[in-house]
This record gives sequence, C-alpha cells and structure tokens, in this order.
Amino acid sequence: MGSKTEDRRPRFRRVKGTENSRVYWHPCSVCGDTDAGFGLDVEILRNNFGTWFCGECKPDDYYERKRK
Repeated sequence: MGSKTEDRRPRFRRVKGTENSRVYWHPCSVCGDTDAGFGLDVEILRNNFGTWFCGECKPDDYYERKRK
C-alpha cells in the first residue's frame, strides 16, 4: 500500500530535479492510495485518464468491466 492523498485526480506530474520529465500519476479514486494499479476507461492518447483503484478498493466486477 502506498501513501494517501486527498487529490485523487489522475494526471501527469513533473518529476522533481529533472527538466521536462513527467510521470502519469493515478491514485485510487476511492481511498486516495497512491499505489493504484487497476484502471478503467483509460485512453491516454485521447486525454481520458480513467478511474483508478488500489487492490483493496477494486470493484468486484473489475475484470468483467475491463473486458468491455
């Protein structure tokens, strides 16, 4: 489990100490855990950052919804 955050919007963030480097940051949309690895409706090239969940908050029907 990662750390928690109140700002749960997925987005690109700058990397401290580097120039022009950014990472795609996607905390859990339910609890704010910064280690959220389960995303739904993610289309980065279309600027749709989707909804992300950590392992504990992942919906029971995640894999069925992912296949759609």
